[in-house]
Amino acid sequence: MEKWTPHISQYENYLYPYESTPHPDEEIRSLLLKVGFQVMDLTMNPQRWKMPFADASEFIVCRIPFELPGEIQREFVLESADAIRSLKMNEVDENGTEFFNYKLTALECLAVKPPLL
Repeated sequence: MEKWTPHISQYENYLYPYESTPHPDEEIRSLLLKVGFQVMDLTMNPQRWKMPFADASEFIVCRIPFELPGEIQREFVLESADAIRSLKMNEVDENGTEFFNYKLTALECLAVKPPLL
């Protein structure tokens, strides 16, 4: 981890603002109402994706919110794959294909701002 510190030291600035909130839907609804929106629909949908490790390197590089010099991107991806395995976020199917199990919760909202009178 220490070797990555110069490149990712500001990672806290890029975290999802509701990462540790137990009810992000309620917070977003409250914020929208506070600034004058009418919330028509707001749902949270847990989702799971299985991504073949063969495709994971492009996904990892496009998801990191900081710049990594090209010469160390591959090493970062390989160490990220090791971390995924150590966290048991992978699986191997009956054909021997290794997958990264990616979990997320999609928050979908339909809100409208009434016209000013």
